[in-house]
Amino acid sequence: MRMVHKSGDKIIVKVIMNGHACLGEDKHYYSVPYQYIGKKIKILYSQNTVEIFYKRPLHIK
Repeated sequence: MRMVHKSGDKIIVKVIMNGHACLGEDKHYYSVPYQYIGKKIKILYSQNTVEIFYKRPLHIK
């Protein structure tokens, strides 16, 4: 099921070598598939949800 992003913020970040992306707003790291290391991704976030995109939504569980 895809979450719907509602009235939040967005940030573009680069996935670091350990396969994580840092959401600077909350200082949390989110794991993404290793194929995205070194790539820029878009993070949409609100108080309750975080969605990660690279050209299309990444379905991360």
